[in-house]
Amino acid sequence: MLCVWDLFTGACMYNIQAHDGAVTALVCAPTYVISLGVDERICVWERFQGNLLTTINILNAYSRLLMLTPSLLVTCKMGEYFLYPA
Repeated sequence: MLCVWDLFTGACMYNIQAHDGAVTALVCAPTYVISLGVDERICVWERFQGNLLTTINILNAYSRLLMLTPSLLVTCKMGEYFLYPA
């Protein structure tokens, strides 16, 4: 489950049952949040209301996500090297 928290009030603004199983990675763009789960799905959520925008089914167990641009996402398989930008 994902929860978006208001850090000033401590309130959960909304929560989402995102995946069947654990969430393994999250990244954020200006208007959406992307989650990756052990269910081999990438889910794209509207950032301010939590509505599911799209789901991408993947065939391999990825464990890392990196946004290149607001419309380009890089994934990396578990156990492989992944370099974060400096």
